[in-house]
Amino acid sequence: MESVNVLIPSIEDTAIVVYSNFNQTPEGVYMNVFFVSHGTYFNNASSKSAAINKLLKEFARITAYDAVNERLENEAKQLEKLEKEQRGL
Repeated sequence: MESVNVLIPSIEDTAIVVYSNFNQTPEGVYMNVFFVSHGTYFNNASSKSAAINKLLKEFARITAYDAVNERLENEAKQLEKLEKEQRGL
């Protein structure tokens, strides 16, 4: 996926291009992300690497939280349904 003119102030003051690829595996989802500014890719040696790593870790934390919360809500609904059925017996 390509996102053009993305504003991420913690990484760059001007709009950048973000390329991302998500690969689902049995172990989880792997994400590859590339950030480009003025035709230059940011890499681990870039002065922006700490900000990029922080951004990606926060994204992973929020995504994992949302997934666990969704599963918890689904399980709570299932439990409520089973308890209702049990009361009817």
